[in-house]
Amino acid sequence: MKHMLRITSIWLVVFAAMLSPNITTLKHEYRLKKSGIPIAGIVESKVAHQSVIYSFTVNSAEYRSKGRTGLARVPAYESISIGDRLPVYYLKQGPTVSLLGDPTELFKSDFWFCAGLALFAAVAIMFAMVTIRLFPRKSYLLVPHSKIVEWI
Repeated sequence: MKHMLRITSIWLVVFAAMLSPNITTLKHEYRLKKSGIPIAGIVESKVAHQSVIYSFTVNSAEYRSKGRTGLARVPAYESISIGDRLPVYYLKQGPTVSLLGDPTELFKSDFWFCAGLALFAAVAIMFAMVTIRLFPRKSYLLVPHSKIVEWI
């Protein structure tokens, strides 16, 4: 039983580590989907991983952020040039929270990714529990330990 609890705990920690950055992103996308204000952002530079640095101005204050291209109504990286105008959404109460592209499309995509990850984790934990029940720890060694040492 302790072994099952240990494996379940390990899976939960791994799952939480994989999901936590996505939950933050999902929260921002949801907020922008519900109350984001669209504005035209300007591409300032192209960076690695198909991303760009963009800027936009709200109430005479300029904000900068990084966003991925080729998703959610944003053109492909290769077709974007510095100075191009791209769709950006920001929060009125905090323009530092912004997103390149349509937050509704990004939210849908990321939501299903997180749901799939949660399903995978649940199935993996159930598989571990069933496996431990069917094959208790002592039956893993089909050959006595002394024989294994002799073969090495």
